[in-house]
Amino acid sequence: MIKTFLTASLLLTCLPAMATPISSPFYQPTMGHFLSKTSASYTKNKIKTTPTTRSYHRSLGEEVTLGLGSGFAALIAGDLNWTRQKQEISFSTPHASAYGAGLQGQWNLGGILTNLSVLYHQSTNVNFEARRKIKTNLYLGKELDKMTPYLHLTGNFPLNARAEFNDPLYRGETGVFQSVNDKMTLDTALYLQYDKNAKERSYGIRGEWSYLPTNWIAISLNGEWQARGKSHKRKTYHQLLGTKITFSF
Repeated sequence: MIKTFLTASLLLTCLPAMATPISSPFYQPTMGHFLSKTSASYTKNKIKTTPTTRSYHRSLGEEVTLGLGSGFAALIAGDLNWTRQKQEISFSTPHASAYGAGLQGQWNLGGILTNLSVLYHQSTNVNFEARRKIKTNLYLGKELDKMTPYLHLTGNFPLNARAEFNDPLYRGETGVFQSVNDKMTLDTALYLQYDKNAKERSYGIRGEWSYLPTNWIAISLNGEWQARGKSHKRKTYHQLLGTKITFSF
């Protein structure tokens, strides 16, 4: 019994220090430690055309981050997707897989938290999106007691040769991450998105609630609502519900 207790105590002391909760967009594992994010989501899209088209999308994903020290980390990500698209007279059920790898850096520049990641991403799905692309994410935030307002900028830059998918997609959002108490956090954001391929602008809102039974595990529920389109005659409404479990070890 004493040996078991000592072993458990040693394992806990070997875990990285976590002044920033692992559910925060600004958390990064320290050198030699890992962060694992396993997610599942269900998405419904309604495209208001004639006839109306609906698609139902299910996704399983995994992302692993390894701390390299000096503010850097390595990223590896992959996911599986199943999409069912339905019209009034037909439907199709394609599936796809994707993977990616890249680097992430995090710094504190004059009190401004900065998190930048660059990821190479490849997908088997070539319908309406690039097969190969570079994904970039930039977070800029400021800690204010238990609240961290932030700006998040995203860019997807296609690498494939097909001209119709060679234009980038941009997204910018303003959000707030906050600790409700020692066991719960909230992350909410409003965003704007521009898809240069489709010449479409989007706006939406997203949120994530996380429960942290310990400082090295988080269980999260998230949701998103988005509207996009060129005009009222062609409008897409996007709704997402998901869950995620995060480990740091």
